[in-house]
Amino acid sequence: MKLSFVPLLAGLLVLATGSAPAQDTRSGVPGVLRSDGTFRPFVMRPMTNLATGTEVTGTLELKLSVTLVTALPEGTTILCGLVASDTGENSGGLVDDFGETATVAATVSGKTATCSPTIPYEWLIRGTGDQLSASYTVTAVSGMGTDRTSQGSIGLMSLPASGTTTKFEVKTRI
Repeated sequence: MKLSFVPLLAGLLVLATGSAPAQDTRSGVPGVLRSDGTFRPFVMRPMTNLATGTEVTGTLELKLSVTLVTALPEGTTILCGLVASDTGENSGGLVDDFGETATVAATVSGKTATCSPTIPYEWLIRGTGDQLSASYTVTAVSGMGTDRTSQGSIGLMSLPASGTTTKFEVKTRI
């Protein structure tokens, strides 16, 4: 008895072609539908040399004074944070988007905590008109975990000139 593999192979080919995925026939413009109902299309741009731009350096310094009004467990550590970000876009649509964070322990004396987080930065800026945004956080941490957190915006401003030390002073309470 001789077996013929031709019908078997033909059957396998039919099964294989029948299970092929359907071709994508979607049309339209790729993009993002925002939560406010507006649509922003994806813009395809040619690759550019990301190593070109203007190097901007500087230092951000925050002097933070915190009045302690919340009853906190003995041994609580107060941590102070400085958060900074830069955003901007050049005429070719290349986006600058940098972020930096610094956290330090505060010195506590009576009902006042003081600290000075500092951020030295070096960013490669590709456009003009970049904006610097800064904010702070104050967190009280005990052996039980985080007991209290306070945060706030310091402000939005034009990116300082390269080599500049920008100083902020904030008074808050937790």
